[in-house]
Amino acid sequence: MAAALIPGRSLPDIARPDPTPRTPRLPGGGASELTRDLVEAARLLGARGFVPATSGNFSVRLDERRLALTASGRDKARLTEDDLLLLDADGLPLDGAAGVAPSAEAPLHVRLY
Repeated sequence: MAAALIPGRSLPDIARPDPTPRTPRLPGGGASELTRDLVEAARLLGARGFVPATSGNFSVRLDERRLALTASGRDKARLTEDDLLLLDADGLPLDGAAGVAPSAEAPLHVRLY
């Protein structure tokens, strides 16, 4: 979703996440372009009032077996990559998700992918 919003264009600074987010759950230890785009889109939509506070959910398919999904109860206007969970294709949390609940709509996101 987010990767296709505005190819080649950046979003306003109000939507930008911290430039050095911690993403230890992603391969290689670096930030994924897909998850950065997802966070940027969520922050923009949250800042503009389309997803007030903790309402709404966002996800992105990372590959054939994994997706990133917003954790439950996170303010979308202040979202960071630390607020994303990695789920497998069955909707089960992967490493690094201990104590963090996925969105109640996680099964819907998994089914869409």
